[in-house]
Amino acid sequence: MNGKLKSFIYMIFVTLTVSAFLLGIANIVTSKMMERYVEVPAYITDVSFRHSHIRHYNVKYYYTLHYSYEGQEYEVEKVSRIAPNENLDRAWLDPVYMKNVETVSKEKHVIYGFVLLAVSAIFGFITVFITILRKKISKIKQEKQNYQNYQNDQVYNMFSRKYMNEQIRSINYGKFPIGPIISGIYAAVFAFMGTITSILGAVFTKNPSGARIQINGRLLQGQESIDAAMKWGKVLLRVGSVAFVVAFIMVVLTVVLFTRYNNQIRYQNDAI
Repeated sequence: MNGKLKSFIYMIFVTLTVSAFLLGIANIVTSKMMERYVEVPAYITDVSFRHSHIRHYNVKYYYTLHYSYEGQEYEVEKVSRIAPNENLDRAWLDPVYMKNVETVSKEKHVIYGFVLLAVSAIFGFITVFITILRKKISKIKQEKQNYQNYQNDQVYNMFSRKYMNEQIRSINYGKFPIGPIISGIYAAVFAFMGTITSILGAVFTKNPSGARIQINGRLLQGQESIDAAMKWGKVLLRVGSVAFVVAFIMVVLTVVLFTRYNNQIRYQNDAI
């Protein structure tokens, strides 16, 4: 197994760990925001789906959710990446903001949240194990390389050659992987920004009536405040999604740059 494949597998486990953790937290936060939700009769119609033009396996489901509350009938258009339950007979409604309705109960969100956190812990343990194993393997390789260098120095003991080797080795060891570090910092910044904006967006969209929005010194009230909270919540969710995409790209770039840096050092050490 070459170094690139090992790095790729390592990044997969890191991504799965972070993704499961964030999804688990999101489910638990959603369950907390559903404290005042009430159960209402509901059913689903007009189920359809579309494939992404870029990735055929990326499917979005579109359907209409019908529900009744206090003798009134309502409906709302829904979009999901998971196939809806066409046998659905109930939903959970926010009585303050009538269009805020969930097809999954608060209890299931709690279960999903803790299951995802458990999965995140398992993947995190595997990631830590892989990290320790990689460090040990790297240490063994470094010790072998140092021993080989020592033998080479004993064989090629002429002063000029030895002096040249010492100079080249000092230059190699003195290098600092600036590129991977900078891209790694950018990845962390965008991931943090994506997490914060996604959480704020989820809070605004799930509980718009509790948001306090002030525009030009005027505190919005009533339906105007709810509509503004929903609007800004969707904007924040989109910003969060873009930030996560950029963070993922920066992570990939970090792996590529760091792999190239290691290959250059290995090549130069072999040349010595």
